[in-house]
Amino acid sequence: MVEIPPLSNHLDGAQSAYQYFENVRNFLVAVEDMGLPSFEASDLEQVQYGIVAGSFFILAKVVST
Repeated sequence: MVEIPPLSNHLDGAQSAYQYFENVRNFLVAVEDMGLPSFEASDLEQVQYGIVAGSFFILAKVVST
């Protein structure tokens, strides 16, 4: 299991939260532009990690081919 460091390591809480959601948004836009299945940002808040992981696995498969 990979440990995810807390968001506040190097930025204040508000700025790190903004950067986190900006990164998620950028990922979702890129995946949508590629025409791949994605997830909603709310899936992260609702702990729907299976849906999120599925999106990453599909992206990894497409990128590695």
